[in-house]
Parts: sequence; C-alpha cells; structure tokens
Amino acid sequence: MFNSDNLRLDGKCAIITGAGAGIGKEIAITFATAGASVVVSDINADAANHVVDEIQQLGGQAFA
Repeated sequence: MFNSDNLRLDGKCAIITGAGAGIGKEIAITFATAGASVVVSDINADAANHVVDEIQQLGGQAFA
C-alpha cells in the first residue's frame, strides 16, 4: 500500500485527467497529500471542483 511518508512530491506539479471520480480522484488526493500541487481535470466540471475542494480541505493545493 502507498504511504506518502515514503514519497514526497513537494515542489512538484501533477496534472491528473479523469480526476473527478474513481482512481483518478484517489491519485489526485494521494499526490496532494504527498505535497504536490495538483491540477484536476475531468469531463464533469462539478466533480472536478468537488475534488479540488476536498483536497483543499485536507490542506493541499489544487486547481481545476
């Protein structure tokens, strides 16, 4: 299982497509908690914005 303590992504930017739900969402959250700034992209803009809100509530930096 992934442990964000083993991999830090501070100062990195990740662009995640299909991040509004499922695996893409979980990858976006995982990368953000590991320190990356995350760009969330999804065909469903409302879902992407919801993921951004969730990441920001966790203290991460995210944009849609």
